[in-house]
Amino acid sequence: MAESEADTPSTPIEFESKYFEFDGVRLPPFCRRKMEEIANFSLRSSDILIVTYPKSELI
Repeated sequence: MAESEADTPSTPIEFESKYFEFDGVRLPPFCRRKMEEIANFSLRSSDILIVTYPKSELI
């Protein structure tokens, strides 16, 4: 089972204890380690962002 699936809470109490809030957005536990790094990432005007859902494939 993938880390994100294993950490997904199944009850409201687990949801409240495992999920966390970052800048007003509630996120799953597997995002916790990277959020500070992502928040401080510097963008350049020439950068292109490709945003997809987790586990989706780029075609």
